[in-house]
Amino acid sequence: MRRTVFHILNLLSILLLIASVALCIYSLFEGQILTRQVAYPPSGGASSQISALGAGVTEGWGTLFWGGFDSGSIAPIETRVVEWEWSSTSMNEINSMEVDLQPQTVRLPGILLYRFTSGGPMSLTGWMITIHFGWLIPLFSLLPTYWLLNRHKEPRRRAKLGLCLACGYDLRGSVGVCPECGAISTSKAPAKLPPAPDA
Repeated sequence: MRRTVFHILNLLSILLLIASVALCIYSLFEGQILTRQVAYPPSGGASSQISALGAGVTEGWGTLFWGGFDSGSIAPIETRVVEWEWSSTSMNEINSMEVDLQPQTVRLPGILLYRFTSGGPMSLTGWMITIHFGWLIPLFSLLPTYWLLNRHKEPRRRAKLGLCLACGYDLRGSVGVCPECGAISTSKAPAKLPPAPDA
């Protein structure tokens, strides 16, 4: 069970690693942010409520943000509206956003997490997290690297202990074929049983 979970996590790490490398290379040439905005009809007020969710990459950074705002002076809508938008951006534009950082701000090398608010007619509030791919790529490469360094040690360990090379079943009481998975044992003789403890 543990090996199955490890292999699933390892495969997921490899896929995330490939995606991170591809997005990092893409972000160095062109920064793009995909935003999904949902506008709701006014309920008890004069302005419509708009929620936004966006993600993008730019200059080696990955960004995720979510929040909402009032439409302000924009004419209120009558039905729910969903809009998707691609927009070019840069880290300078992200860092120069006219927002007031709240006490929830967390600043670490390569990581920025903050809650932002913006006054004025739009009354913007939300959260944003920005992480450099220089953190994500090594993080997602930990499990694949561990697997590559240890994949050749497991067969030697099993052979030394007299276990089946295919499934790890104890072959010290069997010769030739593994009774668990049917694999043919390549060992000349099973490992000796450990001595019985003194009575």
